Amino acid sequence: SEFSPLQLFEVGGGNGTNAQFILDYIKENSQEVYEKTSYTLIEISPAMSDRQRQLVDPVHPSKCRFVCHDFLEWHEVFEEPCFVIAMEVLDNLPHDKLVRKMGPFSTSVENENWCEYTKENKASWFQTMIQQKGKSKEYEEV
Repeated sequence: SEFSPLQLFEVGGGNGTNAQFILDYIKENSQEVYEKTSYTLIEISPAMSDRQRQLVDPVHPSKCRFVCHDFLEWHEVFEEPCFVIAMEVLDNLPHDKLVRKMGPFSTSVENENWCEYTKENKASWFQTMIQQKGKSKEYEEV
């Protein structure tokens, strides 16, 4: 067949929902690609690794490998092309966020008023927060 093996690695895959949905999509849209797909979930937490196995294994038996290990200390080498997914890891990396609710600079997102500062406007947001924090309960540090 014309398809090369598709190797997917997901670091910190939460409950395994993303892995299940990706494998579902591939299976539904290209059986030929699905047959050549392997998915590896790398999870540091034994409890989360078990959850992933319980969710994905029954639906996609023998398609997913579950590695319970710290990704930063995982030294397995793969020479073939692969894709690395780190949605949950990136989502949980430390970051700065300043939220101002119901203020003049707010923007509406899903019925909540949020403003997130960027590198370019960080200083002015902090200055505004410092000036206003004592005057109002409109500000939250997240």
